[in-house]
Amino acid sequence: MDTGAFQGEVGVLDCRGPPSIPPATISWSMNSVPINDTRHRVLQNGSLSITDVELVDAGMYSCTATNSFIGSSTTSQEVALSVLGEEIGTGMISPETLLVLYKKKLSEIF
Repeated sequence: MDTGAFQGEVGVLDCRGPPSIPPATISWSMNSVPINDTRHRVLQNGSLSITDVELVDAGMYSCTATNSFIGSSTTSQEVALSVLGEEIGTGMISPETLLVLYKKKLSEIF
């Protein structure tokens, strides 16, 4: 699954781990490297919030839900995050796909 975030905005990636008692601890990796910096924050629901998205944030992300009580962890499939430029409009091309138009492509479309 692929998703996009706009440069300079806040990006959020969801993590839906399996039910766990006690609640699982969620961690995130980018390009198979654990994330540990101030712009990336794991929210209470397990989602990853990326403050002030930059081009370097583009990559493959995965979340891991760990239940240390039973010594078990589950890692999600990877999701590709693309960092997008300034949005000028959108149009639905299918229920699964969102077409985003960019200023630099405007002359090719019209």
